Amino acid sequence: MHDGGLDLVAPDDAAMIPIERAVGPVLLISGGDDRMWPASRMSRMLVERARRFGRGEDLVRHLDFPEAGHALFTVDAAAELKQPIPFDLGGSDAAQAAAHAAAWPQVLRVLLG
Repeated sequence: MHDGGLDLVAPDDAAMIPIERAVGPVLLISGGDDRMWPASRMSRMLVERARRFGRGEDLVRHLDFPEAGHALFTVDAAAELKQPIPFDLGGSDAAQAAAHAAAWPQVLRVLLG
């Protein structure tokens, strides 16, 4: 459903986040096995939009973890939400842990300057 909708979005479409207006650094993190929505594709679209507006690497960085899912850490959603959930976040526990270990220091770097 999401991919089909993205097929209709042009780089200058009003539906796109105007990433070029950001005044601080933007760090996008996605998992290639995200089963909630196509986070990797959406992140690539934002990176491309920033480049089109001359705001490439100075503004937006994208960390993509092909084997990771929706969360960057192991999630026991049933325990955290106190109920079973009817969806799969994707990614293995090992892939989530590796993505978290690689991404967290970069998140701190952006947040702490």
